[in-house]
Amino acid sequence: MERPFTYLLLLDFDGEKHGYSNREPELVDGQMFASGLIDISLPAREAPLFGFSGGADMGFSIALEQTDAIALQQKGVRLQRSVAECWAWLPDQTLDQAVQIFKGEIRSPAFDLNTGIFSARAGAPAFVSDAPFPPAQIGDEGRFASQVGELPDDSLRLAVPIIYGTVTGSPLIPLELNPGVGTAVFLVAGHKLTSSTIQPALDGVAVGGALTVVDGIDDLGNPFAYVNVPFANYDPNLYAESVEGKPAPDGNAIERLGDVLIDIWLSFGHGKFFDLDRERVYASRPLLNRYRVGALFNTRTEGQTIIDLLNTRFAQQYPVVFGPANGRFGWDAVFIPPNTADPVLTLIYGQTIHDRQGLSQTDAAQVRNRFEIEYAQDSYQGSTVSSRRLDDSNDGVCRGSVSRWGESPVHSWQAGDVPDDGTAYLLAEDEARRYAKVRWRVTYGLANPAVLQLPLFGVVLVTDDALSWSRKKFLIEGLVPRPDGRVDLRLIEL
Repeated sequence: MERPFTYLLLLDFDGEKHGYSNREPELVDGQMFASGLIDISLPAREAPLFGFSGGADMGFSIALEQTDAIALQQKGVRLQRSVAECWAWLPDQTLDQAVQIFKGEIRSPAFDLNTGIFSARAGAPAFVSDAPFPPAQIGDEGRFASQVGELPDDSLRLAVPIIYGTVTGSPLIPLELNPGVGTAVFLVAGHKLTSSTIQPALDGVAVGGALTVVDGIDDLGNPFAYVNVPFANYDPNLYAESVEGKPAPDGNAIERLGDVLIDIWLSFGHGKFFDLDRERVYASRPLLNRYRVGALFNTRTEGQTIIDLLNTRFAQQYPVVFGPANGRFGWDAVFIPPNTADPVLTLIYGQTIHDRQGLSQTDAAQVRNRFEIEYAQDSYQGSTVSSRRLDDSNDGVCRGSVSRWGESPVHSWQAGDVPDDGTAYLLAEDEARRYAKVRWRVTYGLANPAVLQLPLFGVVLVTDDALSWSRKKFLIEGLVPRPDGRVDLRLIEL
């Protein structure tokens, strides 16, 4: 059986580095890791096909006599917000060669003087969850002080809109009262637009001709896009028939989901590029770019952050999960790949693996084979305007499911940020492949820490003679570091 790996924990207390091992002391890259790591709990990286994933913090306990934690605190060294890093390490590896499975900020230190134990948790940087979205309010003090006259009361409470992709019925927000002569400034978005002109409308009828989009900089130094509406056409309820939102550097609209998520993070997340889990994010980018986005963000509730928005908007409509599973914020694409997808791992029970547990089947009551997605939000009307239905009359996956399990109730959902029928069809197909059958679940334990870097929903080929499986295809639902130096690989049948 493979030898379990060793956990190496490095605590950086304002430049004073202390290393710990859960086994024998180790000297790695000139850093001593003492054998004082008593206990460690690491978060799983998971995306269950049905349900929700778990927590995102690391917990650890260290022999107090080996930490000098109290003395460091008395010297003025910060314990909280200091950096904790953890590696799954094999003998003769450097830290660069070992698998880094966590990096985050220390929180909630505790000192048990009776047992001589120092314990703490570590998680993603606090600012990651604190960034509000949309980031600006029209009524922010001084934002439009020099550009316009008196701001209408109804405009003051609104967020400065953020637009991605093509949006129908985006409200035009007056930044001044009707001047009675000339033109009035109407805000379109808090950034440049791909659209060069906009057609105003009211109650389904075009108002006047198309207006030229003008770029401006507000008094707080932020870009915005606006149009000048002739006073004769002034109405606080005007909206744009269609708007192409934030442009990429090449001038085309940012409209593919993978690109949208990266731009939101880099533009509005208050985080630096190196704080993003780039490996996860960029692995998911081409997969998520299958889907188009047409999203308008022009309201913000008290306390709403960018993390709230990603989870309540995009995770509810698209196959993506968000979280700081390894101490850095990121996301994974979690749609079921085609049967032709290349495997990321091959397992043979009794040869490459010897640890099997958790063999079960999913609940047949979860099977669905009729689907309806309502999409294409009209932001002015506040409702979706199109739908796409998938069932045994137009889809092979659904026909096979009905034949085996009988006709199910309709699984329906709304996806207002989905702008076109092509994306709606892809999402309906994703749901059909997810719910149309009963699947095997199984967990295998491995001592190879490299599996922690495999992608969620990657294809694994399993040969297990006791179960009559020969290169049977499974998907990775979860990667769970165990305290004994092994990894639980949670699989679900493709």
